[in-house]
Amino acid sequence: MFEANGTTLYNPSAVHSTRLTALVKDLDDRDQLIQNGMMVDGSHFHIHQCHPPLWWGRVVAKEKDSTPKEGPQTGIALTRVSLDNVEILDLYVLILFTLPTTSAFAVNRLQAFKKMMESSVDRS
Repeated sequence: MFEANGTTLYNPSAVHSTRLTALVKDLDDRDQLIQNGMMVDGSHFHIHQCHPPLWWGRVVAKEKDSTPKEGPQTGIALTRVSLDNVEILDLYVLILFTLPTTSAFAVNRLQAFKKMMESSVDRS
């Protein structure tokens, strides 16, 4: 979990906050996002689903001869969380997952987490 300015709220990985800020730079430009993808922890992710405030895609590790390497595929999903009446602006939640977790399962869980976070904030 991080803010668009790079402030990290929760990060169990070694991804630096400046890299997190770069992730969200092109989110509102669908063409740029699909063209550039996302770089996370040394892996280039191809984003193939853009449904703001939710984006997701996959990467397949490549060998030098450009053939897929044996092993699990890794997926990425990112969502923007809308929180009212709090001092957090542009909160994002990023998850990485590998097979046997499918995009359908991971994205569904991320959406549920987003809704839970948004509903838990007092909107008065």
